[in-house]
Amino acid sequence: MSFNMRKKRGFTLIELLVVIAIIALLTTIVLVALGPTRRKARDSAIKASMEGIRTAAALSHDDTGRYDAVCDDEAGVEGTLNSGGNFGRIKTAVMAQNGNRPVVCNETAVVKDAYAVYSVLVSDSSGVFCVDSAGAAKRIANTATSAQMTVCP
Repeated sequence: MSFNMRKKRGFTLIELLVVIAIIALLTTIVLVALGPTRRKARDSAIKASMEGIRTAAALSHDDTGRYDAVCDDEAGVEGTLNSGGNFGRIKTAVMAQNGNRPVVCNETAVVKDAYAVYSVLVSDSSGVFCVDSAGAAKRIANTATSAQMTVCP
């Protein structure tokens, strides 16, 4: 009778180890399944930040008729896109999401009538997400980017 009482009191070490192993296996499966979802969420954050650059530039253009200081990292003068360092803040936010890869910004030098900004996406490093002064916001091939590009092809 004492043998039966001892068996009914709790779990054996083997049973506990089996339960822990099952929980660990399920946790691993869930974490592996969430990997692509996390990358897509980071891509969405990059795209939203890049849209913020386009919006801020459009507001600046409405005020001044030019895209002044779109690509400046430092704080600009009052009335420009960068008063308060908007591009610098947005660039930092994008780089935090894309693994500290560079955010490239090109603008026309003298007239300041066009710009293009692009960044590598997390889930697809073969292309970049590009926003420009023409209103485009799209993924383009990495081979299409150049140091002088002021419009998304």
